[in-house]
Parts: sequence; C-alpha cells; structure tokens
Amino acid sequence: MKLKFRNAMNSKPRMFGVIFIMLAGGGYGTGPWFAQNLERNGANPMGFLTARFVISAALLIAFRLARMGVKNLPNTADALKIFFLGAFGFFVSPLLYFVALHDLDSGLVVVIFYIYPALAVIFSWIIYKHKPNLVITICLFTTLTGVWLTAGQVGDGNTNGVLITFFSAITHAIYVVA
Repeated sequence: MKLKFRNAMNSKPRMFGVIFIMLAGGGYGTGPWFAQNLERNGANPMGFLTARFVISAALLIAFRLARMGVKNLPNTADALKIFFLGAFGFFVSPLLYFVALHDLDSGLVVVIFYIYPALAVIFSWIIYKHKPNLVITICLFTTLTGVWLTAGQVGDGNTNGVLITFFSAITHAIYVVA
C-alpha cells in the first residue's frame, strides 16, 4: 500500500498537488468555524492553537522518522531557525487571526487577511529585490480590488479588529517570504 501511494504521487504530482492545495484551502476556510465552536465550548485561541500545533508537530516528526529515519536531520542551528519560523509565522499569524474574530465578522477577517499575497510580493521586492512581473502585478491588482470591493460591502468592523487582522496578514507574509 505504501509503495502504491508513493508511486501514484510520483506519477501524478500535479494532481496530488491540486488535492493537497484544496485540502489546505478547506482547512483555512473552516478555521473560523472551528474556532468559534471551540470558543463557545470554553476554549481560547492560545489553547486550541497550542494543541493544534503540538499535535501537528508530533505527527510530522513521526511521519518523517517513519519515512527517513534519523538520517539527514537538520543541524541545531537549522532546527532552531525552523522552530522560530514556525513559531512566528505559523503560530502568531493564526493566533492574531482568531483573536480578530472577537471584533469582526469572520467574512471580513478572511477578506482582510487575504491581502497577505500582496504584502509578500512587496516584502520580496524590498528584501530580495524580486521585482514583480506583469502577470503578478495584474493578479495582485485583481486580488486587492476584490478585497477592497468585498471589505467595502461588509463595513461592520471596528478598528481594533481590522488592525489585528492586518497584523496577522503581515506576520503570514513575513513567514511566506522568509
């Protein structure tokens, strides 16, 4: 079974890539729903995110060890970089995102958060001197226009929630660029 799955992934990487992207998108899309249900039952963002990432880290480490054993483990310096990158980008960003849900409608939080691709392009341009080409510029213009149109229709947010969501987008963009 293990060999068949690996062969299928190797023979159709594009298809599996699309499937994994759809699963990731579904996870992000259902995140606010899960967060609100967990909070209704007494959980707080710090608690459920800590549980989420500790369980995920344990599963990823177990999966990696099962597939590759202990060979080619990162050295201590690289392991610390990976840890802090994950702690900053993959913990602070969703923490701010879920905290913002207290002040804003989940639809507005999602819309504001999705300015992060534009921020990532800008950060990449500033830090790495990667000037965006015409296609990227058109895509970003379209994305930002959609965010502007959608956010303008929602309009029931407060400044605190908008700022928290914006900082969530900034931390995620930094994670993507780093």
